[in-house]
Amino acid sequence: PWDHFTLNRLWRVSRAGKTVDRVLTMKIVIDTEKCILAGECYYNHPELFSRDASGTPIVRVDDLDPAARKKIAEAAAKLCPAGAISVE
Repeated sequence: PWDHFTLNRLWRVSRAGKTVDRVLTMKIVIDTEKCILAGECYYNHPELFSRDASGTPIVRVDDLDPAARKKIAEAAAKLCPAGAISVE
């Protein structure tokens, strides 16, 4: 009973004339059993979180910079009163 979003982003690194493709993966998990529907995540971080018809938070799939997405997700996890958000 949890919702999660995994971000896979292909990025390229150029070293010594060679281009290397790498995948950056980050998972944002919302434990819906822990969630008390306080709304702190989507009220404070609407660029990353939204809510469904019942008020349950969901992760938005917008094209945010991976570093910004991680920073926002970690801030939301700290702010969540139920501790229902984790970043892996």
